[in-house]
Amino acid sequence: MEKSELQMDALEAAATSWVGTPWCDGSATKGLGACCHKLIGSVYFEAGWLPAFDFPEGAAAQSRGNDRPIMMEWFTGPGANWFKEVETPEPGDTLLIRVGHSPHHLGLMLRDWRVLHVTYTQGVRIIDNAGQWLRLLANTFRPHQ
Repeated sequence: MEKSELQMDALEAAATSWVGTPWCDGSATKGLGACCHKLIGSVYFEAGWLPAFDFPEGAAAQSRGNDRPIMMEWFTGPGANWFKEVETPEPGDTLLIRVGHSPHHLGLMLRDWRVLHVTYTQGVRIIDNAGQWLRLLANTFRPHQ
C-alpha cells in the first residue's frame, strides 16, 4: 500500500521521539526502556498506523544460538492480522534481522535508508545506512493499513 507523506511524517516523528531510550527487555516506555519488538509496535501505534497490539515475549532475550524463530512464527501466525510479508523493504516496513542462527531482531525502515532499532549497548537509535542490514535481513513485513 502506498503511504502518504502525512503518514510517513507521523511515523518518522514517532520513531525520532524514542531515540535515546535505553534498552529494557520486554518493555516499551519512552525515555525509560524498550526492547526491539515492543519498540516497533509502540511506534506504529503512536503514529496511528496500527491499533495497539503486543509482540510476543521472549524474542529480545533469545540466545544467538537458538534456532527457533519466535518472531517469524509470530509474523506468519497471529501477526498476519497486522502485517504481510513483502520482498523488498520500503520506508515504513519492519525488518526481521538474523542475529546468530535465528532471525529475531527487529528494525523499522525509515526514509532515506535509515533504520530505527534498539540494542542493549546503545539503546534506541536511528542508523543512517540500512544497507549494512540487508546482508542480515531474513524477512520484511509491511503493516496493513
